[in-house]
Amino acid sequence: MPFPRRLKWALPLVAGSTWLLAATLLMAGDERRERIAYTTRRPAALDLYLLEPESSKTQITDGHGHNYDATFSPDGRWIVFSSERSGNPHLYAIDLHQPGPPKPLTHGSYMDAAPRFAPDGRALLFVSDRDGNADLFTMPFRPGDPGGADQARNLTRNPAGDFRPAVSPDGKTVAFSSDRGRP
Repeated sequence: MPFPRRLKWALPLVAGSTWLLAATLLMAGDERRERIAYTTRRPAALDLYLLEPESSKTQITDGHGHNYDATFSPDGRWIVFSSERSGNPHLYAIDLHQPGPPKPLTHGSYMDAAPRFAPDGRALLFVSDRDGNADLFTMPFRPGDPGGADQARNLTRNPAGDFRPAVSPDGKTVAFSSDRGRP
């Protein structure tokens, strides 16, 4: 599938870069801004940067632990990402309209990663091993309230590992990868 003309500015970055590890494009709501959030190792930690056309890159995490798996909220206001700043991978949110320190969304002795927003922006899907192995969970997105993680609900509950959720535009279907077919 050919890239739309307006996204061609990002192709040299993605195709010609050895330090780019992940990218997310935003085409949200009425904002229609083209942005890339990417992770790079500089110098020893994985940090998130924001790149917009005709502006310089902006570092949005500070080197405390590895930061990766960034995703934009549907309205473009928030970036949610995984960070190991507390010792375990957990989810954090950064408000792009009112910059400040990342807000913790999850906590505990388990792993939370690969966040994806529901189309309405009110819920997050993510991978967690809080029930013993990697399953898909959903929780309300309330960046000022870390108690939202306590309402996380297991969607897949399977002994195999489930990873990388992707939500359909209507929010009714979730696609994901799994090692269920592994011998």
